[in-house]
Amino acid sequence: MSFVLTYDTLVEKVISYLERDDPTVADDMDAWIKFAHERIGRDSNTQLFEVYVGGTLTSGISVIPKPARWQNTINFNYGSGGQRIPLPNNPIITTNTSSIVSFSIPSTSNLINGQTVIISGALDTGGITASQLNATFPITIISNSIFTCQTSGTASSTIQGGGANVMAFFPTNDSYTPLLLRSYEYARSFWPNQELSSTPKFYADFGYNSWLISPTPDQDYPFQLSYLETPQVIDATYQTNYLTEFMPEVLFKAVLLEAMLALKNDERIGIIESEYVKVLSSWNSKDELRKLDRYMSRKAD
Repeated sequence: MSFVLTYDTLVEKVISYLERDDPTVADDMDAWIKFAHERIGRDSNTQLFEVYVGGTLTSGISVIPKPARWQNTINFNYGSGGQRIPLPNNPIITTNTSSIVSFSIPSTSNLINGQTVIISGALDTGGITASQLNATFPITIISNSIFTCQTSGTASSTIQGGGANVMAFFPTNDSYTPLLLRSYEYARSFWPNQELSSTPKFYADFGYNSWLISPTPDQDYPFQLSYLETPQVIDATYQTNYLTEFMPEVLFKAVLLEAMLALKNDERIGIIESEYVKVLSSWNSKDELRKLDRYMSRKAD
């Protein structure tokens, strides 16, 4: 049976390497793992950290929140409008081991199979994360009040949830226009009166947690956003993520490095840091190759 890194096996391997299982190690382990996730998120540019989500620019609202664990925006596009439908309380139903999620809706009478929906406002449900639920999907109509979507997650339980603020947005078409990144000062001077509205053209960082849209949207617009995120930190209840699946050696070395720094093991810090940089650089180099196909470069051969 092949080895699978989980939170539990990661803790075991770190303790084994340190040859220590005292209260200091036990008390600080979760902190080291969190710091390691933050370190990898800063140091890596792998496609594993790319996330694509959908949402809605709301008429009259010029400041919108950034996604949780956002690090850097890749691109920001918006569409021409559509139908925005609030879903009932806890409208999401997951099925254990399945990636297909059911959504309750007041009526599916105006929808068609394959139509695009943009889900927003959903909370973690049944082991499928909010970022995997708040995304853009084609729908499959099941009944007059249920449609399903294929998510990128896999449910760990059969449960109904999602919260009280889930919204389904059905764009009128798939024609998207890019919002252009500008400085906060430029966006405010371009559209100084945020009470007035027009077709959006720019977005700017409004602190670390929000964006400013300029001009203020004059109607509801669907948007599609891609960004780099900091990986979801694993713990005793959230055993795996894409680092444990695809980059286990990088994660292990990063946790060891944080442990050596905390324990002031000066003899090993340089060695572990060198090993961490080596395995991470290999991943970053591979990611650079993925940006070119063989029509553009033969380096991938």
